[in-house]
Amino acid sequence: MGNKVTYCTTNSQDVQSIDEPPEKSTMLNVPSTSNGLTAKPAIGRSEYGRVKVALPRGKGLMDWVLLTKDKMLARKQMKWVDHEELSKHNTQDDCWIHIFGQVYDVTSYLEFHPGGIPELMRASGRDGTALFNQYHAWVNYENMLKSCFVGHFKGDLTKLKPCDPPTTFNNDATKNGDETIRGNTMVLTMFDRLIIANPEWKDISTDCLVVSRTKNSLRLLIRPYGKETIQAEWIGVPRPIAEASYKIEISGEQIILAFDISISIKVLESPGLYRFDRKPMLRYHKATISSIRELNHDILLINVQLADGISMPIPIGHHNSIGIRKGAATLYREYTPTSSDGKTLQFMIKIYQDGLCTPSIRLWKEGDEISISDPIGDWDLNEWTKGDELVVLAAGSGWTPMIGVIEKALKEDQMKGISLFYFNKTEADIVDDSWMPFRWNNDRIKVNHVLSRPSAEWKGSTGRITTELLEEVSKSRQSQKVLVCGPDGFIQTATEILMDLDYTVKQVHIFQG
Repeated sequence: MGNKVTYCTTNSQDVQSIDEPPEKSTMLNVPSTSNGLTAKPAIGRSEYGRVKVALPRGKGLMDWVLLTKDKMLARKQMKWVDHEELSKHNTQDDCWIHIFGQVYDVTSYLEFHPGGIPELMRASGRDGTALFNQYHAWVNYENMLKSCFVGHFKGDLTKLKPCDPPTTFNNDATKNGDETIRGNTMVLTMFDRLIIANPEWKDISTDCLVVSRTKNSLRLLIRPYGKETIQAEWIGVPRPIAEASYKIEISGEQIILAFDISISIKVLESPGLYRFDRKPMLRYHKATISSIRELNHDILLINVQLADGISMPIPIGHHNSIGIRKGAATLYREYTPTSSDGKTLQFMIKIYQDGLCTPSIRLWKEGDEISISDPIGDWDLNEWTKGDELVVLAAGSGWTPMIGVIEKALKEDQMKGISLFYFNKTEADIVDDSWMPFRWNNDRIKVNHVLSRPSAEWKGSTGRITTELLEEVSKSRQSQKVLVCGPDGFIQTATEILMDLDYTVKQVHIFQG
């Protein structure tokens, strides 16, 4: 199969998994395989402005995993690190950074950083939490940097130097990048309608828009598939406009907010009232847990209600970062909603007894308030719901992002067949289907549950993913599209098998994580 497969991230698995951030690259972004193919992102920039560089051979994610396995690379370990000690380690030969209350010696990691050495050096000897949360909110940093752990931070972050500015910019971005955006984007009003247009938004849909309002502000996050995210924000909006109900309409390259109001909204056209931002910081929104249900012994189904004033649909396959309180600290983990309607989100979350975050999620109860980020991702999976046949390879909680794709495919009824291989350990790990938009026993889906540790009574398939297991379904591979998601080892093996079976680059989408 050539050496390219697209991917995105999905549910974190606490300390058991290592996640890469979602990139626009179509290079092979999966672990190095036995046939010599390596993971190397293309030069570019991700959705939220993260610089990407072409890493040399031997400096990919799996190379780092192999290098750090059962090793401690930090040159020094301390119970506590204060701001004075941290600030001393600020060179490329001795680089420490602070992230969420922990200090890491990332000297050995610099060459493996997908954003390049200069980008990581911006936080050398300083607090890198804000930068990390902007560009890497989905990454399981505790696991990826565990070999670099120095100690817990106990000092004054305000006494550290701020991080350096970005080392590179988009080709068309300068210090007046705001004006560059205005030059391409039109803002106008028609009494009760706010219109924002850009020639690059011809394929935009309402799923690509986040709208959040307060009593005096209006924010639009515009996330066209495969293109740069742009934020438009109005501060000082008259209260009648800020509180008026509205409908979102799409007309070609125009985004229209039609307000239910009896006064003119001409003020929103005033240049001094609004601004545009490229590469906006990932913003978090308040949400309330409306219900929690146990699906099996270690999986919870959690329904969340967004705060008033927020409309946040999640495109299929995209995900959110969730702030999780753990003692006095807030940690962040990414999860793919199984469904969303702009106002409510539903998450299927696996609880790991020894995990870093999910034991805290186990303590959540109805009525608790949590924080959920803007959607993350720029890939368009809508075309994956149409065609001759969809093959789904999911292991454990890797089933989560598949639900939305399959539901859409069944609704549109433009997919001739769906073959699902769902890998778990035991019968008890198979989730109850009563809450899903479809059932396991469905005439339109061919389901094969594969268990690695079944009981003696199990009559279905056993073992792990193998070439032999997929040979029958692969006979019609020329007309298939394949989705893959699960733990790192599962993705590695599945990728090798698909290569051996001669699937092409355009046929396979991997949800990394």
